[in-house]
Amino acid sequence: MSRSRFDLGAGVIVAPGLDMIWDQISDLVDVVEVEPQTMWRSRPGGWDLVEPAFRWVQGLGLPTLVHGVGFPVGGCHPPDPAGVALTAQCAARLGAAHWSEHLSYNRTVLGNRSIDAGFLLPPAQTTAGVAVAAEHARAYRAAARLPFLVETGVNYLRPRPGELSDGAYIAGVAERADCGILLDLHNLLTNERNGRQPVSEVLDELPLDRVLEVHVAGGFEAGGYYLDAHVGAPDEELLALTARVIPRLPNVRAVLYEAVPESLAALGATGVREILVALHRLLDGARHAKVQARKPRPRRQRPGAGPAEADLAASAGWERALAAYTSRASDDRPADDPGIDLLRQLADAARRGGLALACPDQLGRLITVLGFPATERLVERYLRDRRPLRWTADEGAQFVAWLAETEPALLAGSAAPTMAG
Repeated sequence: MSRSRFDLGAGVIVAPGLDMIWDQISDLVDVVEVEPQTMWRSRPGGWDLVEPAFRWVQGLGLPTLVHGVGFPVGGCHPPDPAGVALTAQCAARLGAAHWSEHLSYNRTVLGNRSIDAGFLLPPAQTTAGVAVAAEHARAYRAAARLPFLVETGVNYLRPRPGELSDGAYIAGVAERADCGILLDLHNLLTNERNGRQPVSEVLDELPLDRVLEVHVAGGFEAGGYYLDAHVGAPDEELLALTARVIPRLPNVRAVLYEAVPESLAALGATGVREILVALHRLLDGARHAKVQARKPRPRRQRPGAGPAEADLAASAGWERALAAYTSRASDDRPADDPGIDLLRQLADAARRGGLALACPDQLGRLITVLGFPATERLVERYLRDRRPLRWTADEGAQFVAWLAETEPALLAGSAAPTMAG
């Protein structure tokens, strides 16, 4: 497969609602990126592919990238091999130029059971964390004959004593796995704005020749944090950062804009066009600029031995505690860091959003019978009583089953009892 700098150009992530504005933006889209898990339907024991979604993407006739959102490579708990295999199948079917996954984690083991965290969490940035994430990335590389990239993640936690810097961790995984990097500049800028390593220092530690793709997005301030919400347009600081960074990337192929469906609807075709025009300006400027030379980085030695047992146990223990608190499996806060409470809030918000998609009729009936505040309290009870499930349909089915068990009169649509807060 031939590859050259900027050969894929500027593009967008395929999200629900993109089809509604496609005819008005398609002339500015060179490449699309698909999140394959949004094109699956969960069923007992596996998943079915949603054929109309594949046909729509294939009908665009554009280069396609695949970006996983369900089976991240970070963390000590390995991604589900069946999920990796189906993601690889989707990448092959779509003729993807390359594929990627998050350098985060969303599952762990508590006791003898595997649990979902309910949110993409930052893994332990340790020597052991590098080793296991690289092993997971190598499993992806083996599943498809395509370049595989790890995405630079977002982290709302304060730097922990003794952990690797953000740049050293990302570089260690990419070099040990011998894979590419998806440079999410919005994630890195989010980290900097929330007190982690400055973007400039992260970039100085990365093997920039491994960067094949760049992501930009929008976010907002809330509760004293800047959130990687994928809402709105990239701000001026991010666009200026992107303009400075892409001339340093000798092998970059594409720059993609990410947005959630609600943001696409709010921006409309006019807003998305403005973003794509800005990305094309950045690429045009970088195409005519000479790639900035950088001093050769010292080659990292890849140790042949696995991580020390104590390091691995400590890393896995931290990740279990963080996932347990985020998912409400435990109320024991693993550290005195307000970012930990933010992660739980974001996981709860994601679950509420999933319920709104999966159970609109049931929630509408509850609001009619109970009113909005009481329905909110009911959903809060559910979040405390039941652990997150990764797939929206499964979360919805779990909520309906919980209602049938705890409030059968409500599920039947009859008069509501008084709800406890």
